Amino acid sequence: MTVGSAMLVAAIAHAQAPCPRAAATDTQPWIHNLRVLESFELAQPAPVFVGDFEDANATYRLHLVRDQIGFFGALSYPVLESDSPTAVLRNVSWDPQTGVLEFVAAPSGQDVRMKGVLSQSEFHVSEVGGRATVELELVKLREGSSLAWRSRDQFECAMRLGRRN
Repeated sequence: MTVGSAMLVAAIAHAQAPCPRAAATDTQPWIHNLRVLESFELAQPAPVFVGDFEDANATYRLHLVRDQIGFFGALSYPVLESDSPTAVLRNVSWDPQTGVLEFVAAPSGQDVRMKGVLSQSEFHVSEVGGRATVELELVKLREGSSLAWRSRDQFECAMRLGRRN
Protein backbone atom coordinates (compact mmCIF):
# COMPACT_ATOMS: atom_id res chain seq x y z
CA MET A 1 0.00 0.00 0.00
CA THR A 2 1.38 3.41 -0.96
CA VAL A 3 1.55 6.34 1.44
CA GLY A 4 -1.21 8.12 -0.49
CA SER A 5 -3.57 5.14 -0.35
CA ALA A 6 -2.81 4.61 3.36
CA MET A 7 -3.77 8.24 4.00
CA LEU A 8 -6.99 7.78 2.00
CA VAL A 9 -7.91 4.64 3.98
CA ALA A 10 -7.20 6.50 7.24
CA ALA A 11 -9.30 9.49 6.13
CA ILE A 12 -12.26 7.24 5.21
CA ALA A 13 -12.07 5.38 8.53
CA HIS A 14 -11.76 8.74 10.31
CA ALA A 15 -14.97 10.03 8.70
CA GLN A 16 -16.93 6.96 9.90
CA ALA A 17 -15.91 6.87 13.57
CA PRO A 18 -18.87 6.67 16.00
CA CYS A 19 -18.96 9.04 18.95
CA PRO A 20 -22.41 9.06 20.56
CA ARG A 21 -23.10 11.48 23.40
CA ALA A 22 -24.71 10.29 26.60
CA ALA A 23 -28.48 10.56 26.81
CA ALA A 24 -29.76 13.73 28.46
CA THR A 25 -31.28 11.52 31.16
CA ASP A 26 -27.98 9.75 31.93
CA THR A 27 -27.07 10.50 35.55
CA GLN A 28 -23.43 9.40 35.04
CA PRO A 29 -22.41 10.62 31.59
CA TRP A 30 -18.70 10.33 32.43
CA ILE A 31 -19.08 6.52 32.58
CA HIS A 32 -20.72 6.55 29.12
CA ASN A 33 -17.92 8.79 27.79
CA LEU A 34 -15.21 6.53 29.22
CA ARG A 35 -16.77 3.46 27.60
CA VAL A 36 -17.06 5.21 24.25
CA LEU A 37 -13.42 6.35 24.37
CA GLU A 38 -12.19 2.91 25.46
CA SER A 39 -13.92 1.37 22.43
CA PHE A 40 -11.44 2.93 19.99
CA GLU A 41 -8.76 0.62 18.66
CA LEU A 42 -5.11 1.61 18.40
CA ALA A 43 -4.40 3.12 14.99
CA GLN A 44 -1.60 1.58 12.95
CA PRO A 45 0.80 3.26 13.05
CA ALA A 46 -0.06 4.67 16.46
CA PRO A 47 -0.21 8.44 16.97
CA VAL A 48 2.91 9.99 18.49
CA PHE A 49 2.62 12.58 21.26
CA VAL A 50 4.78 15.53 20.18
CA GLY A 51 4.39 17.53 23.38
CA ASP A 52 2.54 20.11 25.42
CA PHE A 53 3.87 23.62 24.81
CA GLU A 54 3.21 26.73 26.90
CA ASP A 55 4.36 30.35 26.81
CA ALA A 56 6.22 32.02 29.71
CA ASN A 57 3.08 33.80 30.93
CA ALA A 58 0.99 30.60 30.82
CA THR A 59 -1.48 32.30 28.48
CA TYR A 60 -1.42 29.73 25.66
CA ARG A 61 -1.04 25.94 25.87
CA LEU A 62 -0.70 23.77 22.78
CA HIS A 63 -1.25 19.99 22.93
CA LEU A 64 0.28 18.48 19.81
CA VAL A 65 0.10 14.92 18.40
CA ARG A 66 1.14 13.49 15.03
CA ASP A 67 -0.21 10.55 13.05
CA GLN A 68 0.06 9.32 9.45
CA ILE A 69 -2.30 12.07 8.25
CA GLY A 70 -0.39 14.91 9.97
CA PHE A 71 -0.58 16.96 13.16
CA PHE A 72 -3.63 17.28 15.39
CA GLY A 73 -4.26 18.58 18.88
CA ALA A 74 -5.81 21.38 20.89
CA LEU A 75 -5.13 24.95 21.91
CA SER A 76 -6.09 26.34 25.33
CA TYR A 77 -6.41 30.11 25.71
CA PRO A 78 -6.37 31.62 28.22
CA VAL A 79 -4.83 28.94 30.44
CA LEU A 80 -6.71 28.81 33.76
CA GLU A 81 -6.16 26.73 36.90
CA SER A 82 -9.08 24.52 35.87
CA ASP A 83 -11.24 24.03 32.80
CA SER A 84 -9.38 26.32 30.41
CA PRO A 85 -11.21 27.22 27.19
CA THR A 86 -9.87 24.62 24.76
CA ALA A 87 -10.53 23.90 21.08
CA VAL A 88 -9.46 21.40 18.45
CA LEU A 89 -6.85 22.59 15.94
CA ARG A 90 -8.28 23.11 12.44
CA ASN A 91 -6.72 23.75 9.04
CA VAL A 92 -3.38 22.41 10.29
CA SER A 93 -0.50 22.62 7.84
CA TRP A 94 3.16 21.82 8.34
CA ASP A 95 6.09 22.26 6.02
CA PRO A 96 8.74 19.67 6.93
CA GLN A 97 11.39 21.59 4.98
CA THR A 98 11.05 24.82 6.99
CA GLY A 99 9.36 23.49 10.16
CA VAL A 100 6.55 26.04 9.74
CA LEU A 101 3.38 24.93 11.50
CA GLU A 102 0.12 26.82 11.01
CA PHE A 103 -3.36 26.22 12.42
CA VAL A 104 -6.62 27.79 13.55
CA ALA A 105 -8.51 27.13 16.80
CA ALA A 106 -11.35 28.90 18.61
CA PRO A 107 -10.87 28.19 22.34
CA SER A 108 -12.74 31.28 23.54
CA GLY A 109 -15.27 31.35 20.72
CA GLN A 110 -13.19 33.44 18.32
CA ASP A 111 -10.68 32.05 15.86
CA VAL A 112 -7.03 32.27 16.87
CA ARG A 113 -4.64 31.63 13.98
CA MET A 114 -1.06 30.77 14.85
CA LYS A 115 1.91 30.39 12.58
CA GLY A 116 5.47 29.66 13.58
CA VAL A 117 8.41 27.29 13.49
CA LEU A 118 8.18 24.00 15.38
CA SER A 119 11.36 22.43 16.75
CA GLN A 120 12.02 19.58 19.19
CA SER A 121 11.76 21.84 22.23
CA GLU A 122 9.67 24.87 21.26
CA PHE A 123 7.12 26.42 18.93
CA HIS A 124 8.41 29.88 18.02
CA VAL A 125 5.26 31.77 16.98
CA SER A 126 5.74 34.70 14.62
CA GLU A 127 2.08 35.39 13.87
CA VAL A 128 -1.08 35.27 15.98
CA GLY A 129 -4.41 36.14 14.40
CA GLY A 130 -2.81 37.67 11.31
CA ARG A 131 -0.58 40.05 13.30
CA ALA A 132 2.98 39.32 12.20
CA THR A 133 4.47 41.55 14.91
CA VAL A 134 3.74 39.07 17.70
CA GLU A 135 6.71 37.20 19.12
CA LEU A 136 5.63 34.29 21.27
CA GLU A 137 7.62 31.28 22.32
CA LEU A 138 5.82 28.15 23.47
CA VAL A 139 8.27 25.90 25.30
CA LYS A 140 7.76 22.14 25.56
CA LEU A 141 6.55 21.20 29.04
CA ARG A 142 6.92 17.44 28.75
CA GLU A 143 7.78 14.68 26.33
CA GLY A 144 5.53 11.79 27.34
CA SER A 145 1.85 11.97 28.10
CA SER A 146 -0.24 10.14 30.62
CA LEU A 147 -3.05 10.69 28.13
CA ALA A 148 -1.89 8.67 25.13
CA TRP A 149 -4.36 8.85 22.26
CA ARG A 150 -5.11 5.58 20.47
CA SER A 151 -6.13 7.42 17.31
CA ARG A 152 -7.07 10.81 15.87
CA ASP A 153 -10.70 9.65 16.01
CA GLN A 154 -10.46 8.94 19.74
CA PHE A 155 -8.97 12.39 20.35
CA GLU A 156 -11.66 14.15 18.30
CA CYS A 157 -14.38 12.10 20.02
CA ALA A 158 -12.99 13.12 23.43
CA MET A 159 -13.11 16.75 22.32
CA ARG A 160 -16.73 16.36 21.10
CA LEU A 161 -17.81 14.57 24.29
CA GLY A 162 -16.13 17.31 26.34
CA ARG A 163 -17.75 19.96 24.10
CA ARG A 164 -14.32 21.29 23.13
CA ASN A 165 -14.77 21.85 19.40
